[in-house]
Amino acid sequence: MDINYNWPEDWQKVVPENLLGAKHTFSDNDSIEIVAVKLRDFDGGISPFISYQVQQGPGIPRKLVMEFNEFIRTYGHLFPDVFK
Repeated sequence: MDINYNWPEDWQKVVPENLLGAKHTFSDNDSIEIVAVKLRDFDGGISPFISYQVQQGPGIPRKLVMEFNEFIRTYGHLFPDVFK
């Protein structure tokens, strides 16, 4: 599925094509995986938001949502192949 489907052309340039499904697994087997990217109203305009799952131990994964730029600042270093 193309995450940029029907997005305005200028937004298609912002979000990397290989973002959806990107996953980082830590040494203790906990993981974070990007599951969706959607445009939402934000701060008087629109911005992409990333939905991601965090798996810790044998528990049920938690689904969280974060604004795109905040996600890059917080977790971008875990996905060097995506955010170059």
